[in-house]
Amino acid sequence: HNYLRKRQDAISSTPWCDLGRLMAFDMLVNNYDRLPLAWSNEGNLGNVMLGCSVGDMVGIDQCAAPIKHADGLEKYLAKVQRAVHEAQAGEGKAFGAVLEAIFNNTAAQLAPDEIADLRRGCLDFVKEVVDCRWGKFEEVLQEVGREVRCCFAGQLACDEVVESICSMVRQVVEAMDDALCP
Repeated sequence: HNYLRKRQDAISSTPWCDLGRLMAFDMLVNNYDRLPLAWSNEGNLGNVMLGCSVGDMVGIDQCAAPIKHADGLEKYLAKVQRAVHEAQAGEGKAFGAVLEAIFNNTAAQLAPDEIADLRRGCLDFVKEVVDCRWGKFEEVLQEVGREVRCCFAGQLACDEVVESICSMVRQVVEAMDDALCP
């Protein structure tokens, strides 16, 4: 709790901005157990490390969870769009659940400027991903797919799972883009 309040300066982003970026990354890959931005859970901030050698705010225990059922994916993409709209517009149910999870996990009641940083970090990540989707994004997605295939070579349905995740990520980026457009 105290660490979260200390590390804020004008030069670098705040921990709340960093956490907002991590939440947007979680939406991108459907990593559903860290914070309840697009999911119905209580949050698990045990999957966030603070002040480690890798960075000031680092997500651990990631997973990319493909959604194969068409209706389920459609509902998820709608939740992603609502979360992006909330990041842009202000108050809403999704960010309210996140604030509650932060309080329940850290006893930190966020001030208005900290909430704005959380939203800004989320929105900045979304915009960066959307902006690079026609360029480097596909290259990075393919490279990650190759690395996963290499690590899990010989595993049952590895190629199918990787393709399913990549397809879902592309659709999430499209949904994010649609949410950014007025």
